[in-house]
Amino acid sequence: PSYLRPILLTNSSNLNLNNGTLHLYIGNNIHLNKPYYIIDNQNSNINGQFDPNFIQHFSLSNPNISVGWYNGLLGGNNVGIIFNYDPKVSLSNNQQVSYAIAYRNLADNLRDIIVNNYYESLQKGDKLTSKVEIGNYNFYEVIEGGKLGFESKIYGKNMIIQKDSGLYKYGGIISIGKMISNQSEYVNINYEEKSNYFGYGAYLLRNFDNSYLMALFHSTNMKSKYFGYTGLDLSLEEKYKNSFNLSNVKIEYGFGKKEKIVLGISRTVIDDYSYETQVVNPLWIRRVSVEELESTEGYIGWDAFKKTEKDSYYFTLRFCQVLSGDSVSSYEEIQGVSKLISQKLPRNNLKIGMYYNTSSNLFLGLKAEINSHYQKYAIKVGRIF
Repeated sequence: PSYLRPILLTNSSNLNLNNGTLHLYIGNNIHLNKPYYIIDNQNSNINGQFDPNFIQHFSLSNPNISVGWYNGLLGGNNVGIIFNYDPKVSLSNNQQVSYAIAYRNLADNLRDIIVNNYYESLQKGDKLTSKVEIGNYNFYEVIEGGKLGFESKIYGKNMIIQKDSGLYKYGGIISIGKMISNQSEYVNINYEEKSNYFGYGAYLLRNFDNSYLMALFHSTNMKSKYFGYTGLDLSLEEKYKNSFNLSNVKIEYGFGKKEKIVLGISRTVIDDYSYETQVVNPLWIRRVSVEELESTEGYIGWDAFKKTEKDSYYFTLRFCQVLSGDSVSSYEEIQGVSKLISQKLPRNNLKIGMYYNTSSNLFLGLKAEINSHYQKYAIKVGRIF
């Protein structure tokens, strides 16, 4: 940048810094990662040094910007101040983690519905119906991301068109929903992101004597709008729009006469995508490239289903572990400086589901997911027509 140094020395002058205190008055028109020199020395002498502790007459509330002495120098011709882009909070990674967790949960919701309906079909014995059934399943989900940096709420609907055909149960899926995310208490950059999604999928379940094998596929397009703040003091409004695709494939085997042991593997893919933020001050425009996430999760669990004369109950417990793809990464660029930032996904979690089916085909459910990094709670209401 082109600017005047605030202290000019000419005509063989002598300047003794004498451990003086530097006072900084700064606005948002700041160039990052480039030194702001203090003294313009034209054939003069500089002695001594500044006090290492300068006084800021501005708010530096952006955790991704740091300010300090250039090269640690406190005196001499090249003494100066530098503002460094040093991202400690990556909002793009926080959002990518929220997408990964939320979408895995969406696939798990579908899994629980399909398996619950399978257990219901088994109670009919030789009376498996060949008619087409339509299920409408609504859910509300809260994810408390804590130290992962986000809090999310999801309102969703899954429509499942399914059919029993002898040893097979199969169907098609349509999903729509809305996701609203904000920063958690561990992130001091306020933002709100609203996303709408549309998805589709299919499943096939093969019934054996005292066991089953299921395959499930689901794909979703997510469209997001973001509103937040940037600048040294986080006073500049920042926004962007974005669209990307997600997909999940799940294969599961369950065996046992009454209760069943469940073994499964699930693979989630979030395609890479890029966006550029809109900011009134162009110095604070961010250009972000989020890398593709390919995450594979294995799980083992236990299912129990009980049928009464009128109603039925389904309980599922699963322990899940990420086998590969346990981190998200993105490049964030501002003022021509690009940084690669990575963040780990939680590797282990416990999933618990409890469901109730009435004789009138009403479906009620509670679901929880617990680990050391985040908690998730969901309620579900559905019906088969």
